[in-house]
Amino acid sequence: MDLIENKISNSSNRHPWELARFNVFLDLISPFINLNQKLTILDIGCGDCYFIGRLSEEFPSLNCIGIDINFSDEQIECFKTIYPNIILYKSLSDIYKIESKVDLVLLMDVIEHIQDDNLFIQEELSQVTSKYNPLIFLTVPAFQSLFSHHDVLLEHYRRYNLSNLSNTLTSHNYNIIYSGYFFSSLIVLRILELIKEKLNLNKADKGIAGWHQSPFITKIVTNILYLDYKITGIFNRVFKFPGLTTYAISKKELLN
Repeated sequence: MDLIENKISNSSNRHPWELARFNVFLDLISPFINLNQKLTILDIGCGDCYFIGRLSEEFPSLNCIGIDINFSDEQIECFKTIYPNIILYKSLSDIYKIESKVDLVLLMDVIEHIQDDNLFIQEELSQVTSKYNPLIFLTVPAFQSLFSHHDVLLEHYRRYNLSNLSNTLTSHNYNIIYSGYFFSSLIVLRILELIKEKLNLNKADKGIAGWHQSPFITKIVTNILYLDYKITGIFNRVFKFPGLTTYAISKKELLN
């Protein structure tokens, strides 16, 4: 959950989308990196630290670092009490404080919040890639045609399809190792939300912070989303089955 949504609700309930996305990440990244090794993971735009915090809990050998420019000092102290094994910073320039090599960078639904995503990749992200040449795992919301009030609420500038995400990365010399979409079933729900929005039938949109279902219902929906990913993933090597999230695993081609 990003810090915008964290301000909307103080609920500890996690949306099934967040829970399933964590499992999808583990499945997608496992062929390329072993999280059971002593690695350093850098989560840029880590929000309320759920993702990087859970990684630190499930893989104790990892050195987990979170960065978010929207952190207040109070939030950093609060999140450190919840996830004591992670290191938190406010700026990417703080990576120079990191003594170990960064092996994996997470950009989980981050660059859609940045007005000039190309400038961020060219200048900010290059601070990390030029020094450590890590693997990059990146997710963004899919399809500009699905842009809605939900995106406005979360201060998104755009949504991406696989083509323009790939072009954005390759134009800055990132090699795409693997890419695709996931959560295809949610496209239908988003289309219905757009229709309701056009008809002025939408209630206040609280995003994933508005989830207040029981643990039983949460588990069922999480499993359905993960099954959705597994089924559509069967076709991914032949046909990029559309989903609500676009992802790419990449690594920068370092020029001599």
